[in-house]
Amino acid sequence: MKKRKLLRSLVCGIVLLGSIGGFVSVANAATVSLNVTASNVSGVTSKDPYSVMVSKTDDEQNFYIKLTSLTNGPSMSFMSFNSADEQVSKTLTIESSELNQTKSHAYDVQTALQGASYYVYAMAPYGYSNVHGVGNYCP
Repeated sequence: MKKRKLLRSLVCGIVLLGSIGGFVSVANAATVSLNVTASNVSGVTSKDPYSVMVSKTDDEQNFYIKLTSLTNGPSMSFMSFNSADEQVSKTLTIESSELNQTKSHAYDVQTALQGASYYVYAMAPYGYSNVHGVGNYCP
């Protein structure tokens, strides 16, 4: 009975460790820091609405953003572009209530290709200036 319980615990531990290891390797694949500032007020130019460009390491048709900080606005929206500055997704909006949650969005305008480079463009809600978002981005 003790051997069976020990074996069951060992198997559960190995499965759990494999699950965590698999999640960590996927979550860290091509993830970069995101630090963007956008405005949507007439006459005000967005300071730095572009993420860094990063190479896609898989062929999954989603990108991921996790905002850990959002200031000067209730939300921030993102669209994905390829290295030729072609839009590859529609808009993903992240509300301030969704901070620290990883949000995914499909490449729903064009197919994203493994090995190609992508970036996201940040947009502020209408009437907001210098909305600042910090977090992570994974193409």
